[in-house]
Amino acid sequence: MTREQEIIAEQRKIQALRERVRAVSHMTTGEVRAHLHMSRATLYDIPAEVLPWAPTPGGDRRYHPADVAAYPAKARRWSAAKEKGREVEVLQAFRAEIEERDQRAIADALSGWAA
Repeated sequence: MTREQEIIAEQRKIQALRERVRAVSHMTTGEVRAHLHMSRATLYDIPAEVLPWAPTPGGDRRYHPADVAAYPAKARRWSAAKEKGREVEVLQAFRAEIEERDQRAIADALSGWAA
């Protein structure tokens, strides 16, 4: 492999890493509102169990793109549960999923930093 080919390969690796970082960066409230075509009030009325968010020091919210992508399916499940009088049960199940995911994320992050 020539030096030029090595540099090109390294550039591709860096670009792939940038794309991965961009894919997991959190979305702002405005970005989520635009993506889901809804008002701020509507977005803020969605329970965190249905569309999880992380608070920022300034009091804003940030949403993970995977949660935003999953929202339509979770909203349908939540809506059907409300119609059947099972809203509390479904929200508890969503909350348990979030807690499990959070525990995994914490463990993965801490094990990655362990010496």
